[in-house]
Amino acid sequence: MIRLLVLFLIIIFQFGQLCGQDTTAVSSSKVKTGYIVGGGLIATGLFLEKQSIKTSFRDWVRERYEIPKTNFDDILQHMPIVMVYATDLALGNDKKEIGRHTRHMIVTQALTLGTMLITKEITNSPRPNGGSHTFPSGHTAYAFASAGVMYQSFKDDNLWLAYSGYVPAVVVGAYRMIKDKHWVSDVVVGAGLGIVMSHLSYHMDIWHSKTDKVDRASTSVNVRLGMSATGVELSASF
Repeated sequence: MIRLLVLFLIIIFQFGQLCGQDTTAVSSSKVKTGYIVGGGLIATGLFLEKQSIKTSFRDWVRERYEIPKTNFDDILQHMPIVMVYATDLALGNDKKEIGRHTRHMIVTQALTLGTMLITKEITNSPRPNGGSHTFPSGHTAYAFASAGVMYQSFKDDNLWLAYSGYVPAVVVGAYRMIKDKHWVSDVVVGAGLGIVMSHLSYHMDIWHSKTDKVDRASTSVNVRLGMSATGVELSASF
């Protein structure tokens, strides 16, 4: 089952490489770094899937924290999305830029949700509290996917601002373990999955390319014919 997840992620990566070959909007080195970080987290999470390791970590958490009775994590997982649009407004970004961020958010979450649900169904692993379908953590994947879009959207404006979306995402992951909803491996893989999918969306950058094509196709050509002191004057603007 885990091999299927690894194989799927390899296919996703290769597809992103293919779609991103002609894209100039994304720095290939930064994209590769995102894949390395996300892939590293997934690999680490798969290593932590060993029952003795995740059980020991669960016991360590239980000894130090009481299980909270609030749904704070259900609300906080949406915070990176709120931060994206709040930053757009603060920076005065136009509708085109906001729309681009929205499209990437939709694609990123669709990729994340699809992969996460398929993996949950295939593995059907038991939760620490006795529930089912624990692997990977959906809350964590969702939060990190949104944080990844936050990073990609604003990394050229301010790195501290771009990374800030990961703060609530990390808290969500930690809270899921404290609530005894997920093993540490679920959370780490979920974080890696969200990061990989957010970078994949920007690597493909489908809509940015389409927008460029529309802009080029809608370029107007104006020709003016008139008289000047030296005779007939012909001018054109593109």
